[in-house]
Parts: sequence; structure tokens; C-alpha cells
Amino acid sequence: MSASYHTALHSTGIIGPSFGDAGFLSGEQHGEHHPSLSTKLRCTAAALENLAPEIDAVVTGLSGTQEVVPVLIQDLQNARSDIAYLTKLVQKQRCIIEGRDQEIRGLSQKLSSSQTLVADQTNVNPAASPSTTTSRTSSKEDYKAAGL
Repeated sequence: MSASYHTALHSTGIIGPSFGDAGFLSGEQHGEHHPSLSTKLRCTAAALENLAPEIDAVVTGLSGTQEVVPVLIQDLQNARSDIAYLTKLVQKQRCIIEGRDQEIRGLSQKLSSSQTLVADQTNVNPAASPSTTTSRTSSKEDYKAAGL
């Protein structure tokens, strides 16, 4: 792993000293504050994109020497392709997560509005409004008057 790539991962909080290269969960079990998953994915994509030119430079450097190792060059080019694929995958996942975050915010706002509406309706002062129902029990006379 290149130094600049490793530094980029550390500086964004994607990996941390307590979990090494374990990834996204570094430190979270200890209650430390970390960026959102969306932010981590954005930073990972940027770090992957920054790694690609370094691989290109190594390939170019190896191509100009007499000790060219074709297998190594091919492996580096394959790694470059893998990085491009992973970058797209990370960006896609970030978009999905951001979309779900927006859905959750929308649902949360609807729920909050519904709770406010219900609270407003249940907090009506019954003494302030006239009663439209009367409480009375029916008697035998009522049934006789109705012909029952």
C-alpha cells in the first residue's frame, strides 16, 4: 500500500490506529466520533482515484528499464483496472446510502408532522367546546314509548 494512500485513509478516519487496516469500523466500538458512512465512502473513492496515477507511474518507470518484468507490469495494470471498478462500486454505494438517508429524513419529517398533528388534536380543551352528546340511560318507559 502506498504511503500517500495509507495517509489518506488515516486522515479521513477510514482506518485508525486501534484496528489497523481493518477498515470502516476503526474505533467505533469505543464510542469515538467518526464521519458518516457516506463520507467514508466518498473519501475511499478519492483515495482509490489518487492511487491509480501512482500505479501508472510505476508501470511507466518499469517500462523504461532493461529489467522489465512483464508479469509485474500486467499485475499492476490489472490492479489499476480493479481500482477503477472499486471506485465505481464505492461511488454507487455512496449514492444508494445518500438516497436512503434522504428517504429516512423525509419519513422522519412526516412522522414528526403526524405526531404534532395528533398532539394538537388530543390537546383540545373539552371545557372550551360545547358538548354535543348527552349522557342518559334508557328506561322501560322509553321502550314502551317506542312500541317495543
